[in-house]
Amino acid sequence: MLFLNSSLLRLLETQEEQDRWLLENRAEIDAKIRRGIEQLDRGEGIPEDQLDGYLAELKAQPEMRRRYVLAPEAALDLAQIWRHLK
Repeated sequence: MLFLNSSLLRLLETQEEQDRWLLENRAEIDAKIRRGIEQLDRGEGIPEDQLDGYLAELKAQPEMRRRYVLAPEAALDLAQIWRHLK
């Protein structure tokens, strides 16, 4: 039971950290989303058949590995968001 409580506490702490990061970076995130939508409106973007390869290359870049650690679900979410915006 103690393990479960500590696991739940860590999960809540992680969620709070993510929420705090999102709030701190909201303006930058919103700007990137707007920029992406504008690019799609201009016909720019990555064709769907090339998207998975592009995301894999992006994730493999050293600066991406240092800045972000994505759970598999998060990576899928990003791909779905990108496809939806496209």
